[in-house]
Amino acid sequence: MAQTVEVDVGPRVDRHQGLLAHAVRDHILLDPRHRQRAGRLGYFFTLTVMYMLLNWLPSLLLEQGFSKPQASLVQVLFNIGGALGSLLGGLLLDRCNGIKVVLFVYAGLLAALAGVGLSLGIVPMAVAGFAAGLFVMAAQLVLYALAPPSYPTSVRATGVGAAVAIGRLGSVTGPLAAGQILAAGAGTTGVLLAASPGLVIAALTIIGVIARAAPLNVSMKNAKA
Repeated sequence: MAQTVEVDVGPRVDRHQGLLAHAVRDHILLDPRHRQRAGRLGYFFTLTVMYMLLNWLPSLLLEQGFSKPQASLVQVLFNIGGALGSLLGGLLLDRCNGIKVVLFVYAGLLAALAGVGLSLGIVPMAVAGFAAGLFVMAAQLVLYALAPPSYPTSVRATGVGAAVAIGRLGSVTGPLAAGQILAAGAGTTGVLLAASPGLVIAALTIIGVIARAAPLNVSMKNAKA
């Protein structure tokens, strides 16, 4: 009689499945190209909003019924907030978790834009304008700080330059889009509502960059050890 031989392939299959899972993880999470594309998207949408505010904030205020002196005051406070925002972003990144910093900065920017759209008096509008400058420049600083590690050392300068170039396209798109929205009669609310989804996308992509970089950093540390 023929004898049947049973072979236990369970451990071998499990091993191959584990290797496949690690390969998929490495491709999706650790592939630097994914981090680079995400970083460029964050640059584009963040600079779109920043240059939209730089070019159109006084006009948006005039459209809401504020006087030219009041609009000028808010613009000055916006620029002062921007100067402080660069310092704030650097301090937060040095001392806090990167994902929490991104969430705080972009949530603050969205709240500031809501304040610009909803404020009726000069005092709340001045506060909203200051906060908008503070958080939009902090967001830009976060981008500049997080972009370089996404590129290999040999092409880091070129990669960051490409990301900044993509952001500059956003700096052109923002003012143009704001002008078209205002010309269509949507007003300040329409401009700010159009800008908000881009900021959400920017925040999510930057968080993705940080999350993907974390396993890579751990792997590099283990390799060195």
